[in-house]
Amino acid sequence: VSVEVVQLRSKMVSVLGEVSRPGRYPIPGHMSVLELLATAGGLTAQADQTVTLLRRKDNKTGDKSPSNSESDVRIPILLGETSATERSPLDVELNAGDVVYVNKKKLFYIHGEVNRPGSYPMEQDMNVMRAISLGGGMTQRASQRRIYINREMPEKGVQEIKAKLTDPVLPGDVVYVNESLF
Repeated sequence: VSVEVVQLRSKMVSVLGEVSRPGRYPIPGHMSVLELLATAGGLTAQADQTVTLLRRKDNKTGDKSPSNSESDVRIPILLGETSATERSPLDVELNAGDVVYVNKKKLFYIHGEVNRPGSYPMEQDMNVMRAISLGGGMTQRASQRRIYINREMPEKGVQEIKAKLTDPVLPGDVVYVNESLF
């Protein structure tokens, strides 16, 4: 009797969130984060540029129960981040039990006297001026002095903040450009 192992399926990883086919996948030998994302059908249109790798580590007792969150390591990976001298975080080899989560895009909203009101994906170092620019600029009736940001504040609810063009815009903010009085 001869036994030959064709494929080892005991090492599994999971991919969740904004991918075409979320689920559990076997690790055929070695697999990187980028290869797992490709195996899962790639990212959806709602996917953020941030992927989180949840690496489970055994504690001293070897118990892998969910209550051992202090032994879990969260590794944020920014897609498109490459360096010629360092190994890309997307090339990190996956271990059995790892979970890769693709976050949903973080959005801000702009309305009022702008040419293209709507929701837009957050960019790094977003401020009011850049938000208005993404919204197609101000209309002729807009007032630069009457711009407000509605922001959800913990325990305080929604707060209306009078904004300057250099003020930061945070995920979930609603920027409102009011019309000029004259």
